[in-house]
Amino acid sequence: MPARAKVQAGSRIRGVVDPSRSPHHSPQVFPVAADVAAPRRPHHRERSCRRVLDTPGGRPAPPPNRQTRQGRTHVILGSLLRLLGVVLIGVTPFTATAMPIYQSAGGPLGDPLGFAPVIVQDQSLGVKFHVSRPVVTESIGGSFAPYETDPVAVESDILGAIVRLHGPHDFPNSFDLTTPDVLGTTQIHVSAAAGDVAGNLSKPLRLTDGWYALVFAATGTTDATNAVMPRVYTDIGNPRYFFGTKTGFPGDAFVYRDGADLNGVRVFLDTAPLSPVPEPSAVLRLGSGLVGLSGVAWRRRKS
Repeated sequence: MPARAKVQAGSRIRGVVDPSRSPHHSPQVFPVAADVAAPRRPHHRERSCRRVLDTPGGRPAPPPNRQTRQGRTHVILGSLLRLLGVVLIGVTPFTATAMPIYQSAGGPLGDPLGFAPVIVQDQSLGVKFHVSRPVVTESIGGSFAPYETDPVAVESDILGAIVRLHGPHDFPNSFDLTTPDVLGTTQIHVSAAAGDVAGNLSKPLRLTDGWYALVFAATGTTDATNAVMPRVYTDIGNPRYFFGTKTGFPGDAFVYRDGADLNGVRVFLDTAPLSPVPEPSAVLRLGSGLVGLSGVAWRRRKS
């Protein structure tokens, strides 16, 4: 059987001469099938040529110039700045702040205006106020001092309540603050040092347009359930103070009266905490990180 020639794929097939025949005869050429080689990966030079041919005009792509490198640097630094901001915000402690809805008095402390009204078993104190637009509150409070200070100050707990009124001349419907007109209550702890203290309501309370009252009452019969409200503040506007007392006959009878002599007593109503804001130390850390990355960008640009 005649030998078969091995050729590369894509080459021209020439054939093989049969040597058994006379040389005077025309050589008979037997076609030989080409052995097709497996596809091979183009050489790296061929790949380079293809990339060159793919560019406009068949010219190789120029290397990135300085402006291009600076653009890439700015993109990278911009991404790093955003990443730094996200990380710092994620680990930054936040504090929530509340804004006052109503304050009966404020300003610097002054000399006492007279006797200090007390919150005891048979007497409660309060103030009326008006809300002109819907608002959400979570805490009520005031400026209190311990009822007993001799020989030592006795800390105490009193009751604070917010009551819905029908108008500026209305009063709460109960002395013990258990009737439906009482919208929310809280316990307020009076510490040994006089000052502003507040208690949180059991849930956020939405107030609409209308009249309300803040009322503070004793929670028992001992010194640890009473408190004093110093008159050492400057009134804001014309607060409508009032007080409630038990009449003693019958035992659960009570009466509320407007109290013009309570001026200088401070009570307040706060909103729910607003959106958290970052602490100053966290802002300082964020600023330091941004300044550091800006310095890196400036040095890269100068080099």
